[in-house]
Amino acid sequence: MGAEDKGEAPAPKKRAFKLLSSSKAVVDIASVERLAGPEKEPSPEPAPQPVEQEPSQPGPSASSNPNLKVRRGGGKSISKDDAKAQLNELLLAYWESQGSDPGTEEAMKNVRKLMGASTKGWDQKEVGPWIIDIALNAETKITRARPLAGGLLVKFIAEGVILEEEVQGGFHEMLTFFEDMMIDIPKFPVYIAEILAEVFVAKSLGLGFLAKSLSDSEFTVGDVPACKTTPTEKHPFGLRASFLADLVNAMLEADEDADIGELLTGIDIAADYMGITDAEQKPQKEAEWIQNYDFGDIL
Repeated sequence: MGAEDKGEAPAPKKRAFKLLSSSKAVVDIASVERLAGPEKEPSPEPAPQPVEQEPSQPGPSASSNPNLKVRRGGGKSISKDDAKAQLNELLLAYWESQGSDPGTEEAMKNVRKLMGASTKGWDQKEVGPWIIDIALNAETKITRARPLAGGLLVKFIAEGVILEEEVQGGFHEMLTFFEDMMIDIPKFPVYIAEILAEVFVAKSLGLGFLAKSLSDSEFTVGDVPACKTTPTEKHPFGLRASFLADLVNAMLEADEDADIGELLTGIDIAADYMGITDAEQKPQKEAEWIQNYDFGDIL
C-alpha cells in the first residue's frame, strides 16, 4: 500500500528512495518521520552513469613474445568475414604487384592494420592459415599465386607479424586432410608444395613436421593416414613419396641453388615417405626413388 492509504502504516522498508520511470520519488513513512524542518521534496538519486566498456586488450606483443613485433588487438572491432575479406584484398593486390617492393610495403601496412583490430569471432593467429587457404584456392589465372603467398609468409614471419608455429599449424591442418583436399583441388599436392617450398628454402620452417602431419589419421575413415604410402600404378612409390618429389622440385624452382641435401637432413625418406622400415631394404628403395625422379645430381 502507498503512504496515503488509511489504516495501520506498513513496517518501514529497508530502502528509503526509489526512482520510477515517471521521475517521482516514493518515500516510506519511516523516512518522513525522520525529516526535520519543513517538508521538502526528497533529493532524487543521481542518474545512473553508463557503464564504460573496457577496451579490447591488445594481444601478444614484443613484450610477451620476442618473435612477435606487431601489436595485436586494441583497435576497431571487425568481424571474421570482414577480416578475411581484408586479407583477400591484401593478397590480390600483392599478387598483382608480383611481389614488388611497393607491393610488399603495402601488404605490410595493411596486415599491421588487420592485426591491430579487435576481433569479433576470430583470432589473429588464424591469419597465417587463412593465407595458405586463400592461396590454395586462388584462380589459376593469377600468376605465381602460391609461390608469392609462400614468400609473403616468409616476410611476415621475419617481420614479426605472424609466428612460425601459427604458419606450421596452418600447413598441418591442410596436410591432415591431404587426400580429401585432392577431391576439391586435384593439384593440391603441387599447390601446397609451392607454398611450402618458399618457407623451407628460406628456412623459416624445417621439414621435420611434414611426415607427422601426413601420417595423421585423426580425420580419416578407417584410421588410415592422411596421405598413404601404399604403392599404386600412378604412384609406384606411394602418394606420400610422390608428394615429397613435388616438394623437392618446388624447392628447386624457388631457389635453383638450394642445397636439397641439407634441407632434407634428418628426413628418413624410406621410412617416413615410403613406409619401409626394414634396414636392409631402405637404402635400395631410397636409391630407386632418387633415380625415378631424376634427383641423382642433387641428392
